[in-house]
Amino acid sequence: MEALAGWNVEDKPSWPRVVAAALILLVLLAAPALFFRAGVEKPSPVALVVDGEEVEALALATGGSVDEVLARLKEAGATGVGLYELTLADLAERRPFFVATKATLEAARSPVAARLPDSLPGGAWLLGWNDPLEPWLEASLSAHLSSVGERLHAPGYDGAIWLLDPEVRLDAVGVGFDLDEADAIRRAGLEVVLRPRDDARAAEALSILLSQIETVKPLAVVFSGGAVTGYPWFMDEVAGALRTTGTPLGLIEFTVQRGADYLAKAVGYRVLRVHSIAPHELGEGFSREAALDRWLRAARERRATLLYVRMPSGAAEDAGGENDFSSAGAPGRFEAYLAYVAELARRLGAAGFSLGAPVPIEPPPLYWPGVAAAVAGVAAAGGLLGSELWGRRSGWPWLVAAASVGAFGLLWLKGYTVLARQGAALGAALVFPVLSVHIACGRAASAGAPAPSHALARGLASFGAAAAVTLAGAVLLTALLGDVRFLVKVEEFRGVKAAHLLPPLAVAAIWARPHLRRRSWREWLGAPLQVRDVLLALAAAALLAVYLLRTGNDGLPVPAVEDALRRALEETFVARPRTKEFLLGHPALVAGLALRAQGESKLSGALLALGSIGQVSILNTFAHAHTPLLLSALRTGYGLILGLPLGAAAFFFLNYLRSFAPRRAGTPAAGRVSE
Repeated sequence: MEALAGWNVEDKPSWPRVVAAALILLVLLAAPALFFRAGVEKPSPVALVVDGEEVEALALATGGSVDEVLARLKEAGATGVGLYELTLADLAERRPFFVATKATLEAARSPVAARLPDSLPGGAWLLGWNDPLEPWLEASLSAHLSSVGERLHAPGYDGAIWLLDPEVRLDAVGVGFDLDEADAIRRAGLEVVLRPRDDARAAEALSILLSQIETVKPLAVVFSGGAVTGYPWFMDEVAGALRTTGTPLGLIEFTVQRGADYLAKAVGYRVLRVHSIAPHELGEGFSREAALDRWLRAARERRATLLYVRMPSGAAEDAGGENDFSSAGAPGRFEAYLAYVAELARRLGAAGFSLGAPVPIEPPPLYWPGVAAAVAGVAAAGGLLGSELWGRRSGWPWLVAAASVGAFGLLWLKGYTVLARQGAALGAALVFPVLSVHIACGRAASAGAPAPSHALARGLASFGAAAAVTLAGAVLLTALLGDVRFLVKVEEFRGVKAAHLLPPLAVAAIWARPHLRRRSWREWLGAPLQVRDVLLALAAAALLAVYLLRTGNDGLPVPAVEDALRRALEETFVARPRTKEFLLGHPALVAGLALRAQGESKLSGALLALGSIGQVSILNTFAHAHTPLLLSALRTGYGLILGLPLGAAAFFFLNYLRSFAPRRAGTPAAGRVSE
């Protein structure tokens, strides 16, 4: 922020000083929002939850009991079990239920066949039972089966027989939770995580399911399938049951479930972030070591406090080739799974996490002055940048700034508070990287220091000014996204691609503008096209494509060398610094500013455009509101510490090449490169 206060305005209007001072005051006014957010980002225990269906499969495959499997998993470090609803397919495998066609019953000479109506076709599927059931199960079956079949009247038969719809899938109809299984989980000293299914059900059937949630009082409810239970008509009833019991809603990362956002809002955003690795991922070249790193990253960087640890399906082994999940025989795979859970628990403990019942994040208070100051600060920065680029006496940048403030207010008053915050945050991400480089470039160019050591000192000081401006933007952006909806990632920063692409392009355009003005657009369009120009354009397009694809979670794969570097950085630092900052952006900006201090224009301009990527990355780090604020600050600090010496080395290397190149061409060495 000192960079703003020290704006060089000799022989120019003095009002930019006033704007710069106002911007500093707005940043200070918004800063308390960081403390409010840090106050709710308290460390939470992490739950290691295993899958209930896999527990049953392990017990069956190893010849042990479910209680024995649960005991072994608890000993390894598991703290909970995901319990699914029973389905009609599950009941078909249990006594006293049967599922069969009428023809099958007749062929088996079942006494039930004689009780069936003669008009019933032989291929009709029937579900029946004759022993008394638990009251909840009988009521639940009656409520669920009424939507997928009809009850038959069978004179002389004491049980119940239902004619099923021929299109129904037995494994897709949930009928509630087995309370005996929930009791067995609790006897093992583990928490219950309920996994309701997403099949549609009538109000009566839903009320039975919700009463079970109130009875079990689970650690959390994590819906399975593509929608939450009750979607779309009965979500208020589901939310009421969760609020009554105080049960958190589990939101699975990278999974879209219809109705989840509405339900999260209805429960007051009392939610837990859930991370899981699908079983097939560990069987498709995803190593055990990489999986363990991913679990830690989810807990540390994305506040995932419920880790749903599925059993890998195939060949996933550690770096030493041990604990191979493809080991022959179920006992070997079970032991490998136990070792996997135990190692995850150990690494979580080593990273400072305790195992237990996670605590949902509390919504931070709405800090009105901070939000207002952040919006005004972004608008002021945008107006300041526009007036610097298009003339300080030009009024249209300030008209745009005023209009943006008005648009924010209108959206907010209309109830579109998330959209208003997202728009202002995108504005900060677009404006501040360009403004920071512009200010730093002006400070560096005013020095006129020919000696390399003096130029580097000026370049480092100018880089500090750029970083100060960027961090001021990060404060405003953090204040804008300091809402619980962003902290739990029900909502998130929008415009990631634009925020990564437009600022570097803007810096490049500013650098190129004086050179482009030497010829008219008509001359440019009429110039002959050379192969060199085509190749340069294709290369630039390819680099931009790679740069953009690397900004998402599902973009280009990370090369093995970079992956190894990332893992080394994660093991060395509390928060891994971003490679695009300390290996590219910061070194390029330091070198570019130092070259600009020596009077060099062309090469420094290209380096400044590359250097803006580092400033973009800093703001992008703070745009991840679901990442703890302290971690974002540490990541940024590490990037600066590592990037500055690399920038100094890059400057001396480039300075050496600049002095060497003219001598090779047979001309005297020059202290600066001509524009």
